[in-house]
Amino acid sequence: MLSSLSIQARAMLFFSLLFGSQAVVIAGLVFGWSPAVFVSLGLALCVATAWVFATGMILVRRMITEFTAHAISMGHGDLSTNIRTNGPAASTASLRALKTLQEELRKTIGAIRSGTHEVSTASSEIATGNQDLSQRTEQTASNLQQTASSLSQLTGNVRQSADSAAQANQLASSATQVARRGGAVVSQVVATMEEINSSSKKISDIIGVIDGIAFQTNILALNGAVEGAPAG
Repeated sequence: MLSSLSIQARAMLFFSLLFGSQAVVIAGLVFGWSPAVFVSLGLALCVATAWVFATGMILVRRMITEFTAHAISMGHGDLSTNIRTNGPAASTASLRALKTLQEELRKTIGAIRSGTHEVSTASSEIATGNQDLSQRTEQTASNLQQTASSLSQLTGNVRQSADSAAQANQLASSATQVARRGGAVVSQVVATMEEINSSSKKISDIIGVIDGIAFQTNILALNGAVEGAPAG
């Protein structure tokens, strides 16, 4: 029965026994008790007082030891220890407070771990998106490089067409001179004009190809601008 008493109850019992022993001494002196009765009651009260005090100190020491052990474990990051809070409410108040702190720390660490996992997942997704964007940018740059190469080739073809046009002009001039010389060379002039007509058709075809490639270049540039806008 006494083992279930709280520290406060034990203290009250201790002081009650202490005051009781003083009352026995006073009563013995007043009523003139025999030395045997006086000594017997005094020893009984002293033994009871000493026992209550000793058991109270043992309980306090055990609580302090248990509290310290759990606090050290929590300080080292171990939140899995079982903090027992059975016993009188007043005696286990500190242990119950420590257990509440342990549970709150578990919740906080769990929330931090969950948030860290979400941040890691988001970072992985961002890295994947950046890699895809980099690949598309490289592909767009490659397409633009091919377009530039095609334009360079077209420039050469245009220059060649200009040379052909100059040659055609010279041929036309020669044909005019031949026509002036007489009708004997009319057939030759006709052949020359056919060559001129063929060269003109080539120039027209080349201009059509240039227009088509310019249209494709504009489309590629527009696609590159649209894809590059999210990255910016």
